[in-house]
Amino acid sequence: SYAATVATINSVQRPLVGMHIRGGDACADQRRPTVCITFANAIRQLHRNGIRKGSIILSTDDEDVARDAAAYAGPFKVMVLGIDRKKLKSDTFVESRTDLDRVKTFEEMWTELGLLVQADVLLGSFYSNFARVALQLSNARAYIPLDAFWCPYCLCQLNMPRSHGSEYSTAEWKGLME
Repeated sequence: SYAATVATINSVQRPLVGMHIRGGDACADQRRPTVCITFANAIRQLHRNGIRKGSIILSTDDEDVARDAAAYAGPFKVMVLGIDRKKLKSDTFVESRTDLDRVKTFEEMWTELGLLVQADVLLGSFYSNFARVALQLSNARAYIPLDAFWCPYCLCQLNMPRSHGSEYSTAEWKGLME
């Protein structure tokens, strides 16, 4: 539960990583393949950035990612809320779906967002408004993008000319992280 997770945040091993992994509607669009990764690949991304232990709060709309995170037995303590994520698997943007209980879905999203903002480090897809909002609300001292540097929603494209507001290509970003 949210309350139980929040109660443990102050006592978890640091750094506390807020991890946002997309798996639903964003993955239907193959123009953004780096957005859709496995939990194991996200752990590798942490390792590449020098983070090898700590705690993780996972936010995802992918039931496979949530299941893999719950079964994880590595050097990170992983916290995953018990949300029914099967309902989120769709090729239709969640905002356009009429089959969801919008209030319940919003409450679940808000709960996960409330946990992510507690993180010391955020890892996620910055094509996602969700990850960008988490970053804006948090006191995270670092963030690790899975795809793009910070960008306004409509200009979030890798390798776009900087004059259009895009930030950096993947190779350039890796250079900035070193």
